[in-house]
Amino acid sequence: MKSIVLLGGGPEQADAIKISKELGCNTIVLDSNLLAVGRKFADKFIQCDIKNSSEVFRNIENLGVNGLMVHAIELSNVVAEVSDQISVEEFKPKFNRGYSIRYIIPNPGKIVSITGVDKAQKIEGVIDIILSDDLQEGKVISPMKNNTNRKGIVITVGKNRNEAVERAERARDLINVKTI
Repeated sequence: MKSIVLLGGGPEQADAIKISKELGCNTIVLDSNLLAVGRKFADKFIQCDIKNSSEVFRNIENLGVNGLMVHAIELSNVVAEVSDQISVEEFKPKFNRGYSIRYIIPNPGKIVSITGVDKAQKIEGVIDIILSDDLQEGKVISPMKNNTNRKGIVITVGKNRNEAVERAERARDLINVKTI
């Protein structure tokens, strides 16, 4: 039976835990919250700081893990860092490249101009820049309450993760959404 680690046991992850079990996987759920709802669906629950890749690795290194999954994009770096440390064939990169995603989160207010998108798209390694449909001059941006309020993403690749991150941040920083 294959074992899969799911980082997070909150309501958002509960379906993924159930589906993993339906697919015949031994599910190991890590979460800092002892009362995480996903705990009751998991075959094994481990309380730990899932934002700390060293702690995650220490908790799973001897469990015979075949897969590592995260629902929250904010934790994809933990998956990448832990995967680099685990000697599992499925975790070995098939392509020796890094990737990165960075979000466009403008200041609240009325949009008066959007510049720099064309320059950002020309940066080597930029795969895509996706802007929200409501990111237009004259529209009003509300204060960010959660991840659904993001107004765009920049997706990049590079020779490694660091290069991809540098490219994504450089491209994102070129995009200027001026608000009043």
